[in-house]
Amino acid sequence: MSEPRIGTSTPDAARARRYRVSPRIAFRLALIALIVTWTAGWQFAASKLDAALDQAIAAEAVQGIVVTCPDRRHAGYPFALRIVCVKPSLTVAGAGGGVARAAALSAGASILAPWRLGVEATAPVEWTPADSHLPAVRLASTAPVTAYVDLSASPPSAFGLRATDATATLTSPGAAPLAIRFDALDASGATASGEPTKLDLALDLSRLASPGLPAFGDAPVDGRARATLSAYPALASGTAPPLEAWRRAGGALAISALHAEQGATVLDATGTLSLDAAHRVAGALDVEVVGAEALAARLGLPSAALALAGAFGGTAKPSAAKPGAAAAPAPLHLPLAFRDGAVTLGPLPLPVTLAPLY
Repeated sequence: MSEPRIGTSTPDAARARRYRVSPRIAFRLALIALIVTWTAGWQFAASKLDAALDQAIAAEAVQGIVVTCPDRRHAGYPFALRIVCVKPSLTVAGAGGGVARAAALSAGASILAPWRLGVEATAPVEWTPADSHLPAVRLASTAPVTAYVDLSASPPSAFGLRATDATATLTSPGAAPLAIRFDALDASGATASGEPTKLDLALDLSRLASPGLPAFGDAPVDGRARATLSAYPALASGTAPPLEAWRRAGGALAISALHAEQGATVLDATGTLSLDAAHRVAGALDVEVVGAEALAARLGLPSAALALAGAFGGTAKPSAAKPGAAAAPAPLHLPLAFRDGAVTLGPLPLPVTLAPLY
């Protein structure tokens, strides 16, 4: 039997080389398998989300809340899963109900953070109340209105809303439409660090203007607010209507900063608000105003009433000025109280009656 010569291959070796898969081809095959598996998983998750959404819509319909989505589709592949609904509507039955509509609405989450739900509404967004005496609201915006909510806890541990370059138009029966415009609105909430029963709230508003409202004036308003809501979990307790459960739990809104500027008029306020047994706002705010005379004139308040309220509340000391500079005007201190459905400014009752919130 002859020996194979050096440099030649045996039939077995040739057969092994023929069936050997190169690393490059193996990588491509594995990548294809991963893509197919991932796509199948994404489609399966989308079908499960559709089923859960249909179940939630059916449950809300029993409570008098009807959601319609004429054109529903999925988006976000491969790293997110979103449901896009074109021309959705939401109808709420009963007192305080109405119909909400939007050009389009999408909601979904990233696969890396499925507990953080993102929502995007394409304007116009409209609300038509069932009560014809209440104003209809239409929000137009050049950019989508965006929101998010963290569903890792109940109630949500964080949420936010942002709208830019928007105009809200209020249309009341027998009255001219009232337009309110703003450059940017940012609102957010998050449970306080180490205190899950408290919710820290923030609101920032840029260049709010309403030319059709004489009391508003011509100059735009910039404002911000910071507050803490106590007894936050009571809102999701399910033992009573959310606000009633919150009231029974001793909930309160502690406003640590409320600031608004309009031209030379500057307003700052702090205080605590809650709900009384008749479901009306109760509490007090300590308000300080620079340029109160101009504000009073726009509101139609007589200067004598403003002087009396200021005398009761006292006037804060003017801020220190740099040498050679004029002293800053002293803010007027105006205590504002909400009690038994009435509103008082210092010792003066205002022609306002507070209605129950629910």
